[in-house]
Amino acid sequence: MIELTKEYVEANPYIPENIKKTLYGEYPLGWQMNDAERSTLINLVSSLKPSCAIEVGTAFGGSLYAISQYSEKVYSLDFDSSQFDTNDKKFSNVEFITGDSNNTLPLLLERLQAEGISPEFILIDADHSYDGVKRDIENLLKIQPLKPLYVLMHDGFMPDCRKGIKDADWASNPFVHFVEVDFVPGTLTSRPDIYGFMIGGFALALLLPEKREGDLEIRTDYKLTFQTLYANSEHRPDGIHSNEFWEGKAWLEEQWKNWMLIAEDRGKQLEENATLINNLERDASFYQKRVQESQRQLQEQGAWAREMENTLTALKSSPLYRLQTGLGHFLKSSLKRFKR
Repeated sequence: MIELTKEYVEANPYIPENIKKTLYGEYPLGWQMNDAERSTLINLVSSLKPSCAIEVGTAFGGSLYAISQYSEKVYSLDFDSSQFDTNDKKFSNVEFITGDSNNTLPLLLERLQAEGISPEFILIDADHSYDGVKRDIENLLKIQPLKPLYVLMHDGFMPDCRKGIKDADWASNPFVHFVEVDFVPGTLTSRPDIYGFMIGGFALALLLPEKREGDLEIRTDYKLTFQTLYANSEHRPDGIHSNEFWEGKAWLEEQWKNWMLIAEDRGKQLEENATLINNLERDASFYQKRVQESQRQLQEQGAWAREMENTLTALKSSPLYRLQTGLGHFLKSSLKRFKR
């Protein structure tokens, strides 16, 4: 799935400005989720405002940043957390735990249970293989929730991941009340480099402090959509596709090239604008210093002129100046008489 970084969004000419601001403005890090998934995640955590949240699989930190904005405490589990600065204010309420979630998740849940802490939100978005996602789910199913616990599982439309979600032993935990594999349906991607692959979607499970009554149903409300897309996807076992499939791929490859050219041009424009702004700021700083220097010189000249004026006034009021002035008038008058 495409990584929707800030740079990608700014360069994309097809995303309206108000959508950019609403969906991406407050969340600067890259997300590997589409708009529907982002909106679902943000709406859920902003409504729950969990005191304790867990993310299994962090990647670039986009979803982690969103979760941390609305949670009191967040635990991030990933193979590699070295890219994150633990002193970053964006993650001041996040504890990073590095390692295989098959080991770190059970240990964390045991620790929280011993401390009387019950997570209220968990996002599973790590190992997307059948065994990996099934293992993560069954590890969290060992807990008994003290509060309602919402569990989101990403990429429920990836065939292996979907099967792992469905086959997890949900019924073994009597506190599981609801499982919907297609809470947010995924899609058949048209991106040329992963054309025809099934990706995305959210599965949702709800655990409550009280035990359920009756059997647990694993819902798949978009099963028909999944089957229809699967029959036209790269996952199809026989590998046979219609002419429309290949024609569509060729057309999208051409469209992708055109879009990349537009995005590249937009990126160059942004760079040129940034350079222009830097040059203007540099020139403005230079002329501002010139103005300040001229003002300083004017102040110095004004002070000198006032000093000279005061000196001249003092001289004119002195007895010697009056004597010299009177003597000068006398000599001029005498000289005129002598000439006559």
